[in-house]
Amino acid sequence: MQVGHNNWEHLVTKLHNQQNICINAQKEYFRFLQIRCALSTSEKAKKLKWEVNASISAVMDVNAKISKEWRRRMLFMFCMIFGIAAWFMSDGYIIWPNEADRYAEFSEIRDELEAAGKPVEDDSHELRMAWERHARGVGYSAKMPKERTDSAIREQVVIGWVLMSVSVLFAGWIAWNHRLSIRAEGETIIGASGQRVELDSIVATDRKKWDNKGIAYAIYEVDGKQKRLCLDEHKFKGCEAILLEAERRIEARKGESPES
Repeated sequence: MQVGHNNWEHLVTKLHNQQNICINAQKEYFRFLQIRCALSTSEKAKKLKWEVNASISAVMDVNAKISKEWRRRMLFMFCMIFGIAAWFMSDGYIIWPNEADRYAEFSEIRDELEAAGKPVEDDSHELRMAWERHARGVGYSAKMPKERTDSAIREQVVIGWVLMSVSVLFAGWIAWNHRLSIRAEGETIIGASGQRVELDSIVATDRKKWDNKGIAYAIYEVDGKQKRLCLDEHKFKGCEAILLEAERRIEARKGESPES
């Protein structure tokens, strides 16, 4: 009986030791998993940082120049203003003065008919037939002319010259805008008006007008004050790359904040 009892105690002790070995092995395995997870997270962070740095180096040489769409729209507006100016000037210098001369002859024919006691209203058949006979003889249009006074002709000339001046100034403005651009060089954005903004000083972006007009604003801080940099993709093709880079940096800073 004593021998059996000793064997039983020896078996219990052996099982207890094996259980402790299993527990310790399990603890070591969990510790291994924690270390592996931490290393994996660290590797992902390094990879993400590398990708961000790679994208930064790729984006930081951006020169957003005047877009073709903006150029076409401005040239269309120039042609429209120039065409209206040419229309008024042709009326003031050619068409209306010639019509005034025809109207003088038309008035003589009307006065002769009136002296003969015939109806001389503008819609009368006798007046129309008399003018058509005269027009065929001298090579005029059969359409009865309208009265064009000197003041009305001068008005056409003045309006034409004003619009022509506007079209020339507008063409100069278009040419001047082609000298502008928005650039990203290294860590600095240079706006169309020459303002220099550090990328890391941008704290937010405003895309309210982006979908409809292609305009966004980069909100940056200088001496504790917030200012806005206009990024007009419609006018300066390439601004979107700068905008995306600024937004990536903002998100990266949020990820590095202690709260996250």
